Amino acid sequence: MEIQRVAISSLTTDPTNARRHGKKNMEAIKGSLAKFGQVEPIIVNSRTGIVVGGNGRLTAMAELGHTECDVVRLDLNAVEASALALALNRTGELAEWDEDVLGKTLTALKSEGFGLLDIGFDASFFAAISDDVEGGTSAGGGDAEQVFSLSVTCDSDDQQQQLFTELRDRGFKVKA
Repeated sequence: MEIQRVAISSLTTDPTNARRHGKKNMEAIKGSLAKFGQVEPIIVNSRTGIVVGGNGRLTAMAELGHTECDVVRLDLNAVEASALALALNRTGELAEWDEDVLGKTLTALKSEGFGLLDIGFDASFFAAISDDVEGGTSAGGGDAEQVFSLSVTCDSDDQQQQLFTELRDRGFKVKA
């Protein structure tokens, strides 16, 4: 795998990219880039010049004023490019957090003064996860009580915040 440095203007984001990057996600990507810089290359199909992996990062880098980025070029046919793009997004989506470890890590970062919002963890998420850790109710915490969870997809940050607040106010333990 050869990493090349190229002009951002020479790259094309994938117009058929199935992954959408809302405001909250773009702010997290920008925060991470501002804090750490580009730490993984953009994946580009050498046949078409279209980005296969890293469309959100490329957009964020351009918005932050970067003029160059690191890329890896892969020789992919159209089917392979589509499948890889979906796989890169889906595999991360299927992962789960170890809430005990996450809560302790976020608490440690916060106590060191690290801006959790810079990496996509807002106050409501931190509050929910730290309540779990402090209260001993997180996964593996030893509670015999059965816990059921529900995942909801919202159309906007406003809709997510409204639903979050409504469910919290009704007594549900919620995480954003």
